Amino acid sequence: MIGGVLVGIGLLVYWSMRPAQTGEQVSITVEGVWQGTFYLVEPRRLSVMGPLGAAIVEIEAGAVRVARAPCHRQICVGTGWAQRRGAVIACLPNRLLVQVAGRPDSYSLDAVSR
Repeated sequence: MIGGVLVGIGLLVYWSMRPAQTGEQVSITVEGVWQGTFYLVEPRRLSVMGPLGAAIVEIEAGAVRVARAPCHRQICVGTGWAQRRGAVIACLPNRLLVQVAGRPDSYSLDAVSR
């Protein structure tokens, strides 16, 4: 019993100490339609048009954020900077989705099922 607890604690410590898998690209879609994929190492400011109006997406220093949006609650703006692979910033009222990803060839399997 104590051995199982120690193994569990060890795995938890190992998992929390792993380096974050930072993304390399960001993909932007509006209403399910792909708007573009951009490298996170190339700083830029994009105006992305959605049904409510233009949202400003900024890419800088390996991260991305929604800097301004026409939605009422501003949850997407409050999300802040995203840089980890798999991170998503969503503006549901404006139907904007910003997804951080790695290079397509950098994905690795985390499990195999038979």
